[in-house]
Amino acid sequence: MLSRLRLSGWRHLLRHRWQSALSVFGITLGVAVVVAVDLSNQSANLSFKLSMEEITGRSTHHIVAAVGHLDETLYPDLRVRQGIRNSAPVIEGRIAIAGEQFTLLGLDPIAEQPFRPLLPGIGEGAVRQLLLRPDTLILPQSSAHRLGIQSGQWIELQVAGRPVSMEVVGTAGDADNSALDGVALAERLAALAEPERRRRIIEDVPDDGGFFQKAVLSNLGRIWRVDGEDIDYEPAASDSVAAEASRMGVPAMQLVLDQLVADGGNGMLYAPFFNYSYGDLSFTEAVTRHPHTRMGLSDGGAHCGAICDGGMNAHLAASGHFGMVLRRAYTMHRVGGGNTEPENVDISGPLCTSIDKLGTGVMLPRLEEGDLIAIHASGAYGPSASPVRFISHPEPREVWVDGAGMRDVTA
Repeated sequence: MLSRLRLSGWRHLLRHRWQSALSVFGITLGVAVVVAVDLSNQSANLSFKLSMEEITGRSTHHIVAAVGHLDETLYPDLRVRQGIRNSAPVIEGRIAIAGEQFTLLGLDPIAEQPFRPLLPGIGEGAVRQLLLRPDTLILPQSSAHRLGIQSGQWIELQVAGRPVSMEVVGTAGDADNSALDGVALAERLAALAEPERRRRIIEDVPDDGGFFQKAVLSNLGRIWRVDGEDIDYEPAASDSVAAEASRMGVPAMQLVLDQLVADGGNGMLYAPFFNYSYGDLSFTEAVTRHPHTRMGLSDGGAHCGAICDGGMNAHLAASGHFGMVLRRAYTMHRVGGGNTEPENVDISGPLCTSIDKLGTGVMLPRLEEGDLIAIHASGAYGPSASPVRFISHPEPREVWVDGAGMRDVTA
């Protein structure tokens, strides 16, 4: 019986060779597509995860005081009594060095390792001195170069208005290119055109399996150059930076550098994430057009009536996040501009976060670009208690207003 079944099966296959071959090919192709899509999704997820870890570390929970400071006994209680070994303390404060504002972080280099390894970027010698010697600190390489500070040098800090002397035992960051931090764009472009600096950027790329390699170098096949105002949001893989570099016989990082310095330093790269896992935007279009889809915007500046050039980065108290649980309803008015019918408007700052909100439902005359908004009685600290350098925003100006008029009193 079994031999007859086999014979009839072989007879069918021999009579329908192409049908059988196409069936096998179809199954193989289907499995390959599923595997390819899965790999693409995994790659996009990994890139996003690595990006977030680089910014926030690998911590899953943060414990902060609603008012005042945390009790110092909380950390040993969590680590020793509660057995939560993967925990690390962070002390944060504001200081001034040579008139420039900095955020001072107090970290435990040993406890911090599971969350954000410090040794590769700082070095064992500097970490050892931090642990064994008092009054020591590590500066970012860019800040040390800009201020002319060397390792081993004693400097004076202003902490809550009180001078404190500390020794710089090391620097962290990119030693080669950090000198360009804080430099004017024209000077930065001129420096990036220097042959030796270009060679270092293009050739001396990290290959240690770290964040830059995983998030950038390993994804050059999914990064495209943007030329002109007509952006192609569905570019082909054959037009990626990696594909172009291969055709031209040049390093991919050369194309990346040339693109970023093009147009006076305003060149752009297109690097889509999750919504481009399949190589086009067809799934995004299908989801967008689905009758059950409800569109929403998550950025704080995307759904407000007015975006100001200063927010919590210039005056933290005005945005309601200076030791406050609820945002205060500060009185606001438009300076000058005549009288028009007031309207309900939401006012946000320039930061890419929804918490940078100055006011919600404020009744003001119609606002136009260039209008000046005054916020009354919102605190006297201003920039000294604000994250003024958040994503490279410029230093805010401080103006004194009295009966004699206005004058610039920026330090």
